[in-house]
Amino acid sequence: MKGFIQQILRYKIIHVIYWIWHAVLVFHEKEQNHPDPTGQLRHVLDTGSQILMQMAAVYFIIYYLLPKLVHKEKYIRFFVSMVLTILSAALLLTGIQLAYLTTVFHFNHPTGVLVTFICAIIDLAPIVIMFVVIVLIHYFYKKDKTNKLIEKERLESELNFLKAQINPHFLFNALNSIYVLMKEDVKLAETTLLRFSSLLRYQLYECNLNTTSLESEVEFLKNFIALEKLRTGENLDIQFQVPGQIPYLQMTPFILIPFVENAFKHVSHFKSEPNSILILIETDGQKLTLNVQNTYDHQVHQKGNGIGLQNVKRRLELLYPNAHSLTIRQNEKFYIVDLTLEIHEN
Repeated sequence: MKGFIQQILRYKIIHVIYWIWHAVLVFHEKEQNHPDPTGQLRHVLDTGSQILMQMAAVYFIIYYLLPKLVHKEKYIRFFVSMVLTILSAALLLTGIQLAYLTTVFHFNHPTGVLVTFICAIIDLAPIVIMFVVIVLIHYFYKKDKTNKLIEKERLESELNFLKAQINPHFLFNALNSIYVLMKEDVKLAETTLLRFSSLLRYQLYECNLNTTSLESEVEFLKNFIALEKLRTGENLDIQFQVPGQIPYLQMTPFILIPFVENAFKHVSHFKSEPNSILILIETDGQKLTLNVQNTYDHQVHQKGNGIGLQNVKRRLELLYPNAHSLTIRQNEKFYIVDLTLEIHEN
């Protein structure tokens, strides 16, 4: 009831102006096109009863049926109820008109009931439909706007959650490597600690931005690979190839690292065969391609892509819809990832 009163107060002036304007037009049309020997009284009664029935049908549909049915997505019931409302209002209007025709003007034309009823429908339906269409357009516009806002907030929350999950175990691995180095090579431990601090700085600050430069992402990968080399030793051949001149491209941070991290996580540890990781980044100013290959052992290879890859797949879906392609496959020796992002040079 409170909402109904607020709506009436909000649009009261506009509605009053419209109905007065509409009543004047209806009365004028009847005066011009339907002269009556009884004078203007019949036209006044016809106009008044018609406007009142139109208003009753319009506001019953807008303030009762629409919240009760459309807001609950019961569209068929709403359409049927609207049609029944128009027919009921037309029937009531017919009864009112016949009542004053027979009592005030002493007309006696029972055969004209059906014609009067049809005319009442013609008078009511267009106005009711016009109001309902306007209100429905406004309702669905506001609903779409609200849904987009909710979806945007949901995506932002999901992205923040996904970012918070990235690479926590790598931090522990790096700290452990630095701890070991401090006992063996203090100078190398200091250099490694600087690389580690650069990684943390990137993760703490760059990750909180919507975009970062490709150069920053590549620098992060270099530091990451350098730390991983300390952990894996010389038994792993690592090749990291990037363009000599990296163009200024803006991209979402931490899109590439999960694939590289996954390669180190699942790389083979053969004693009699080579173990290798190839990381290749290319760009032509319009798109970025990442190719990651690592040897793996069929006997110990873990199934599934892990949380990191699941997260980055979801981030790609949210941030690069219809602007990326991701292929993950394996053959007898290699586990291969091919990623293409459509990003443009600034």
